[in-house]
Amino acid sequence: MDARQIQSDSTIRPLDVVMICIVGMTVAGSMLLLSAAKPTAPVDGAIEWHEESLLRAVVQLLCLNYQVPTFYSGAIKNFILGIGAGLALLGLTVAVISGARTIDEEPAALGQPVASPDASTIRDHHADRRHIAPLLAAQVLVGLYLLWSFASSRWATAPQLAVGASILLAIPFLWSFALGRGLTAHGATIAARAVALVTVLIAAIAIWYHYGRNPTLRAEFPAGNPTFLAACLIPGMLISIGTTITVAIGLAREVSIKRVASLVAGLLVISLGAWAFYLTKSRGPNVGLVAGLLAMPFFALRDRRRWIPALLCASLAVTGYFYYARSADAFSPTNRDATIRLRTYAWSYAWRMFNERPFRGHGQGGFTLTSDSYAVDDALDDPLVFEFRIAHAHNEWLEVMADLGAVGIVLVTAALLLTLRAGMATLRTTVDLRRQWVLIGLMSALVGLVVEECFGVGLRVSGVPTLFFTTLGLIWALSASAMTDATRFLATTRTGRTLTCLVSGLLGIGVLTLTQQDFSAARHAYQAGDALQRDDFAAAADLASRGTKRLSPQRVVTNLFRLTETHLRSAHFLQTRGRNRERRANEGETQDPRLMAFALEDYRLSDEACERASGSLKELVECAPGFINHGKLAYWLNLTRAANAASRNDPAKQAALLTNAQVAIERELHRQPFNRTIALDYARVAAQSGDIGSLMDVLARPLRHHRIDGPIVELLQQLLVDPIVMQRFDGIITAAKLAVTMDWIDETTEDHKQRWA
Repeated sequence: MDARQIQSDSTIRPLDVVMICIVGMTVAGSMLLLSAAKPTAPVDGAIEWHEESLLRAVVQLLCLNYQVPTFYSGAIKNFILGIGAGLALLGLTVAVISGARTIDEEPAALGQPVASPDASTIRDHHADRRHIAPLLAAQVLVGLYLLWSFASSRWATAPQLAVGASILLAIPFLWSFALGRGLTAHGATIAARAVALVTVLIAAIAIWYHYGRNPTLRAEFPAGNPTFLAACLIPGMLISIGTTITVAIGLAREVSIKRVASLVAGLLVISLGAWAFYLTKSRGPNVGLVAGLLAMPFFALRDRRRWIPALLCASLAVTGYFYYARSADAFSPTNRDATIRLRTYAWSYAWRMFNERPFRGHGQGGFTLTSDSYAVDDALDDPLVFEFRIAHAHNEWLEVMADLGAVGIVLVTAALLLTLRAGMATLRTTVDLRRQWVLIGLMSALVGLVVEECFGVGLRVSGVPTLFFTTLGLIWALSASAMTDATRFLATTRTGRTLTCLVSGLLGIGVLTLTQQDFSAARHAYQAGDALQRDDFAAAADLASRGTKRLSPQRVVTNLFRLTETHLRSAHFLQTRGRNRERRANEGETQDPRLMAFALEDYRLSDEACERASGSLKELVECAPGFINHGKLAYWLNLTRAANAASRNDPAKQAALLTNAQVAIERELHRQPFNRTIALDYARVAAQSGDIGSLMDVLARPLRHHRIDGPIVELLQQLLVDPIVMQRFDGIITAAKLAVTMDWIDETTEDHKQRWA
């Protein structure tokens, strides 16, 4: 019988070192850095910075000295995750080229002598087979899930956006694959501890910022949102609990100063995380954390004793349902009751979309693009909820059902369940207590994040994906064995190495390239706003156009809106300049032909800008038919064109364009019936043909939430020219004048008082 030497289970291999560094930098960067702009004014309640404030220096450092701002300060978090995923794939490629082993057991097929199988080897092999199948099946199902997502572009409303969203989904899963294949169990244990240490740093900064800058608000820095911050703290806290339990068990067996110090340090870490978690006051993550804590004894216990945490979890679920039912209608002075109702509406829309296409869904990104169309029916009944667009279902799994149907939700659910099944099987065969509790902490964190995402949008935005998919990848790494490592078999032959290197290398380069392009598009969208402030419309249009090259459908349609707005502002600027030139050309006794030619050229250029605005607006509506404020854009587009037609003495075209403007703003009024600006615009354009009573009803809605001001009074006086109508609504005019005169609103000036006295 030949002999072979098996490498120590605690050996750190070169690839482990590389991957641990990549994990640490990716998690730290994704959680700590922000691509925020320098604030022009402090948030309400914020404490002024001291001249030599250390906290201010730290915040400025984490915001990269405000040198790479984006509209969404968390854009850099997904950028860093993509960079980490690309580097991990390239690192795995190098490992395959060099024939590096990426699992605990030494590969037998690399030309080394192999021991003849004996009874114990056969038993180990059968023990492996019992938990190998779930892990391999989970990873295969993830692959099928990604393929189904890409396939959904064939029936999606916006195929190109569906492909972009599928790429955005694939990148973090590739990160998980790279961790699962590139880390040994020992390396994954160290990487998990690194995640816990980063969590401690995040918690400390969050607490420091909360008390040092704005203690009146919920803690949110550096995640940018209280819910996201709380969700990101869950994995580190549960991993720390598992590590502390390991230390406590060791201390019970043998007392030592080192173990006592480790126990105190572990309790301090948990307390710090819990403190920061409490300051977020986020309800969804609270449910997720409780679910994760209950999952720990479920995974740690054996056989029938698991019914205890399962029963507790079911009881808490029932209690949570009754709390939700009571809170949904209860008044909240901070308006948090509206967020509960928002989730209720969003969940119902996702369920309706699922029922419309139960098998294949509406295509990746479908909910984001079409959900606002469903809000029209409810906007009149609950205005506080629908002030903004509904971009997500506020439930990751319902959104998957709406986008990818029953096939998508079955694939991803089965993959997650089989991942937990593989981890539970590993717990039965692993004798290392430290590794067991790290794995329990990771599995509990996965459960906690899955439950938390039943109430949030973290996996669709920023920060949370890094922790979720890092947790998933580390579970895969800790559950792996020689029988589950595909690189082991691929590295045995030149063809296998070539194929593996080609695929993983191209994927790594592709991920890095696409991630860079996506972040550049986010930067361009922000820079377009700066160009607009300088009235550099050509540069603004170019930058806004580049900003539409995002992977996220939500960001794409938002940037299409900005691009349309940019073209409209350019058209308005050219139109105004043309009017000024035309006026100056006609000031003298004879018309100045040179100035008049310039004016006509400005009108022509304004029409061209309107054409470009019309093209981008059409693209926006085709992608997202119910996108909020698109009717307002169409309204201003038609008004601008009508003004250009009037300058050319074309009354027929002007009348047709004004009619189109009225239709557009009326359509937007159905989506935003309580929007003051929309109501005023509609009343102005419909004043000539609309019924005065109906117009007054339209104006009355926003007055429930906004005070009367000068523009409303002016419009009322323009509308109420009929003596009979004036007498009917005289009380409103008198009250409006009194409101402005008495300075009941902040916008009132001395001119208003004198004018309406």
